[in-house]
Amino acid sequence: MWKVILALSCVMLVCDSASLAGVERGWLSEVFLDKDCFKGPIDIAFVFDSSSSIWYQNFTKAQKFVTSFIDPFYIGPHNVRIGIMMYADQVYTGPNDVYYFTNNQNKADVDRFIAGLQWYAGERTETGLGIEFMRKNIMSEARTGVRHICIVITDGESQDSKKTADEAKLARNAGIQMMAVGVSESVNEEELNKIAGDPSQVYIVETYDELDQIKEDLFGKACEKEKPKPTKKPCCCEDKES
Repeated sequence: MWKVILALSCVMLVCDSASLAGVERGWLSEVFLDKDCFKGPIDIAFVFDSSSSIWYQNFTKAQKFVTSFIDPFYIGPHNVRIGIMMYADQVYTGPNDVYYFTNNQNKADVDRFIAGLQWYAGERTETGLGIEFMRKNIMSEARTGVRHICIVITDGESQDSKKTADEAKLARNAGIQMMAVGVSESVNEEELNKIAGDPSQVYIVETYDELDQIKEDLFGKACEKEKPKPTKKPCCCEDKES
């Protein structure tokens, strides 16, 4: 039995059918090849849990999962754009810790960045801080009029569940589609549901080895019919909910 929760994904994709001919789709099933997500822009942000409970071996599996997940997308400044960040007891903001939408948006650079991420083994799981940083600092660079997706990958329960829920709601209210991926038997499903705001956007697996089992379904969620597009940048500096 598996479920996966996914709360931090922001991908931007714009390409025509001629461009798609050269895209390496890798693992992707042909059922998705005609989906509109290949033709329209998307900004996707990934929020990595880098706490001590994950262990180094599992952190590297999460890296490989994200690298594989984004492989079918046509990544580029006018196509799919990728954002990446990490958190644990704090948000890690060094130049090797955060990949912004304004960074070089090509597959090779994104892959190199993901491979170079450091496992910090933080003692706490401050998921709310991670979501807040994503909204204010990564999604503030997102394009208007396109889909904004955030995929959060975590293995446990955050220390401040109220802040986590509040920040996730602020993100959703700003037009960000939140997805949550929970990995472990002890993950808090209720918290994951509050991150995503919709149980259908939550996935839970027991081990990092099982992440590949949810990959295609997760991709399908990212390719679902578009929700209403935000008319302004999703990262307001004011923390007031509408």
